Amino acid sequence: QKAQQLITEHNLRVEMFDEDSKREDPHWVGFLLKNSSPQVWEVSLACELSRHNYGACCIFREGIKFCGSQRDYDVVKWLFQWICKQIHDLCTQEIDNEKLDDTFKARNSYRQGVVETISVRLNRAKEEAKRAAEIEAMVAELDGKHAIVPVDTASKNLEEYLRRVLDIALRGASTWGAKSEVNDINAYSAGMRDGHKVNLNGGNLNG
Repeated sequence: QKAQQLITEHNLRVEMFDEDSKREDPHWVGFLLKNSSPQVWEVSLACELSRHNYGACCIFREGIKFCGSQRDYDVVKWLFQWICKQIHDLCTQEIDNEKLDDTFKARNSYRQGVVETISVRLNRAKEEAKRAAEIEAMVAELDGKHAIVPVDTASKNLEEYLRRVLDIALRGASTWGAKSEVNDINAYSAGMRDGHKVNLNGGNLNG
């Protein structure tokens, strides 16, 4: 979640200080996953990562597509691939250790549980980043640096950008998608537990 905290802090700083680094108007940038039949956990993960990074994703015939800015797409796509790799690895370990049944229902319930915990971690990291930025701004103001744009203004600008993204996503998305539910509560609970093992800070997709 440290990665998400740093990303959020970076977004706020850019909005506060860097007039030359504004996001372009939101648009359909590219696919996070090229698959005509994505699993529900993949869709959930893509949606959570997109939302926390001022984007949105929807399901089209070709797969899961991201709407927002290019730089946010680059971050979300990298995180999505990195986290998916770890989820697959964790699931395989559970099966190898005979802690998880090697069935479609168990595997996907487990993965949904992992994503549920990741969602909680992302929410926490984003709130921590906002609090850190607010403290930094208050300290700067006490030091007499009155040129700072308040954090709440930067945050409102980012949320307004997200609303524009969601408006485009709702108007432009196709109604293709995966429909699923948790079919194995024990596997889902195990996934929620193991969601804390997922490293959100970085890694090597080829390793």
